[in-house]
Amino acid sequence: SKKSNKTLNEGKVFNIAFCATITTQKNPILFNEIALFFENDPQVKFTWIGGGELKHLLTSSNITITDWRTKKEVYKNLKQSDLYLSTSEWEGLSLSTIEALAFGLPLVLSNCLGNIDIIKSADYGFLFDTKEKAIDSINILRKNKELYANMSINSLENYNKNYNNHRCGLKYKELYNSLVNP
Repeated sequence: SKKSNKTLNEGKVFNIAFCATITTQKNPILFNEIALFFENDPQVKFTWIGGGELKHLLTSSNITITDWRTKKEVYKNLKQSDLYLSTSEWEGLSLSTIEALAFGLPLVLSNCLGNIDIIKSADYGFLFDTKEKAIDSINILRKNKELYANMSINSLENYNKNYNNHRCGLKYKELYNSLVNP
């Protein structure tokens, strides 16, 4: 059986990350409300990888804001995370979310344009419409080792099947050729 590189260990802090500019589009107010729910639980921590003009809205004491990072530092942050949370109001095809898949992170994404294109099945993540559903999804994943491990494996498989650079290169070549030689 395939093994996940991500495992939940008893007593280990559950790290939840979001990589984005802190703007209205990314809904930092909702991110903060979700974090506030866990504020008194020392086992759950949040990291906002990035910076931006709405930084002051992230007030919950369990949120770390990294400000701007190099690609290498972003990858290090994602590697140390257990879950990827997106509270975006809308997205294109979010590269940060795709990168989270590459690190085997289960996804908890707001049910918006762009995010729904990434989560096509519940095998590697949950979509949410409300703060409560987001919190439930986080709790389900952190309390169920087997489900968590399976979702982690599925995230990685989804990335390798649909998004890795080689595959994207081939897709772009196909698209280019179809446009040049219709």
